Amino acid sequence: MSLPRVGGEAFARSKVGKMIKLSKERFDPKQEHNDRCCIEPEYIEPGTGRLLGSTQSSQQASIKAIFNPGDVLLGKLILCLGKFITPDFEGVCSTEIWVLQPKTQEITSRFLHCLIQSDGFMAEAEKSSGFRMPRADWEIISEYCF
Repeated sequence: MSLPRVGGEAFARSKVGKMIKLSKERFDPKQEHNDRCCIEPEYIEPGTGRLLGSTQSSQQASIKAIFNPGDVLLGKLILCLGKFITPDFEGVCSTEIWVLQPKTQEITSRFLHCLIQSDGFMAEAEKSSGFRMPRADWEIISEYCF
């Protein structure tokens, strides 16, 4: 993966946490009455970034994460499955999916979409927590330099 250029200069190495934000915006389907498209991990095809389906937030009981067009969604459960997608619409998703957003204009959604598929990022992400159902740890990933 080639690094982006800023003003003609090669992009300097940086930590994920300095350039990428993990969104904490939440949606409670019990409190909110506006129905939204809802993506669950099983609706993301592993390794392709293809959306296989969706459900509606009105059919959900648990708190969801909010995403907007261009946000990058990454399933944090068993990351080696490669469940990622960059939707072009707004909606909500399982909190087992991270909603990632560029913090700066130097990072585009397209670059972020490619970064999360890189070998280095995936190796760092596999340093997970949990034994039976390992989940990626943002504290570890946010320290990864790219």
